[in-house]
Amino acid sequence: MNSTQENAAMRLAIDKAGGLKKLADALGEKRTQTVANWLKRGAPMERCPAIESITGVPCEQLRPDVNWHEFQRVLCDPNRQRAA
Repeated sequence: MNSTQENAAMRLAIDKAGGLKKLADALGEKRTQTVANWLKRGAPMERCPAIESITGVPCEQLRPDVNWHEFQRVLCDPNRQRAA
């Protein structure tokens, strides 16, 4: 994982959201510190789509270590079984 790239992407997402608190609020995070920690640790993979939706910063930049193409292939498969 390239922490410099990840840090820059997370910083960009925070800036585009209008600040740390605004991004945390938009994500439904009660603690701003949780989002602040992502600057060093990286955003959790499952939160990246929401961050991308809010800020326009792609998941691929937020978490370049994740194979997003594979997730898209699986999630967009018309034969995929859905939860009842």
